[in-house]
Amino acid sequence: MLKVMFSMLNKTKTHQCQVCEKWFTSASKLNVHMGVHTAKILKCEVCKMCFTKPSNLNIHMEIHTIGEKIQECDICKKKISKSHELDVHMRDHFIEKPFKCDVCNRSFAHVSKLKDHMKVHTGEKPHKCEVCKRSFAAANTLYAHMRTHTGEKRYQCDVCEKRFSTTSYLNVHVRIHTKRKPYKCEVCNKCFTQAGQLSAHKKTHTGERPYQCGACSKCFSTVRNLDLHMRIHTGEKPYHCDICDKYFATLHGSKYHTQLHNGISEKPYRCEVCEKCFIQPQNLKVHKRIHSGEKPHQCDVCKKSFSCTSNLKVHEKIHTGEKPYQCDICKKYFTLSSNLKVHLKIHTGEKPHQCDVCKKCFSRASYLDVHMKIHTGEKPYQCDVCEKYFTWVTNLDAHMRVHTGVKPYRCVVCKRSFSRASYLDAHMKLHDEEKP
Repeated sequence: MLKVMFSMLNKTKTHQCQVCEKWFTSASKLNVHMGVHTAKILKCEVCKMCFTKPSNLNIHMEIHTIGEKIQECDICKKKISKSHELDVHMRDHFIEKPFKCDVCNRSFAHVSKLKDHMKVHTGEKPHKCEVCKRSFAAANTLYAHMRTHTGEKRYQCDVCEKRFSTTSYLNVHVRIHTKRKPYKCEVCNKCFTQAGQLSAHKKTHTGERPYQCGACSKCFSTVRNLDLHMRIHTGEKPYHCDICDKYFATLHGSKYHTQLHNGISEKPYRCEVCEKCFIQPQNLKVHKRIHSGEKPHQCDVCKKSFSCTSNLKVHEKIHTGEKPYQCDICKKYFTLSSNLKVHLKIHTGEKPHQCDVCKKCFSRASYLDVHMKIHTGEKPYQCDVCEKYFTWVTNLDAHMRVHTGVKPYRCVVCKRSFSRASYLDAHMKLHDEEKP
């Protein structure tokens, strides 16, 4: 079955368009394409942009109709952004669905659909990609995944001409242009472009985490987050760099790594305050909070706030004591895989990052960045209380505890608290010495 799919994806393109010389795998696809050259041009009356398909013009018109009332299903109260989608949705309520899931009570019209759905709960993924060995619950999901290897992106956005491998990705992307977020949280009024995003978000209010890891019993709000977490235990890294043969656990990490190879060292997103540049707009957004002091993510235990969720998640492990990553050489445990990787360089002696001024070498790029400020004398972070300057924002945060008296690091043995993690680590050694 997989070989058939692979051959279909790589089929020789034998049919050529005589107008633009583009090639196609079949005469029928060529005929569809010819409509681009022969079809009647449809023009938007607002901005005069042209399209060849009425459906594409309709999608484009949403840009000019932002604010149009979102329609609601009278039966289940689901919000639908388009009238024709509401018609399709309404049919679901009047189709008999006798096959019910015993786990989540969802119903289906066909037993085959129920069987596919049950794989969400069982974790069964029988369809395996022969290229990267990643597994999927449904054959059509595998088929869509195969396009990441072939590079096939048959669906194009008429607004910015960006291409996508599936219609669902294209439909989500189009909402960037329309700025439409039809799915609204009734608790906090936050809006989302996809129903799945809203569903996951709602669990932040309810605290619901129905998906449990069979290895460590940790629970997650979405099956996607559970899948990503499982790679810690399995070591699965399905995303492969064709240039250096390095593997990655996430698509995001793989894409970021590829940019480094492609020489996309250009960082188009610049901070207006300190002129630091970033590859991605989200990184700039988080960085700006250093200057604004905004820390929207708060720890439920000690009420300490953080500028980004990743820092909060790292911090929460202080309270839980969770350290899932162990060094095979000295058996020391770490809260983050990145900390373990840096630690391993102590054993290997590897220090790949060298200072151009004094030639001192470092195991981590961030350590080199801190070191460079010794030569530049740069201390951009100032204490608002005593006006003392610091080279690093973490040093400023630690210093501020002198003024606030906050001691967030607590000993689980004697309950004594400390202002710095290093002080707690030193203290814990006293308890280790007390053990017989």
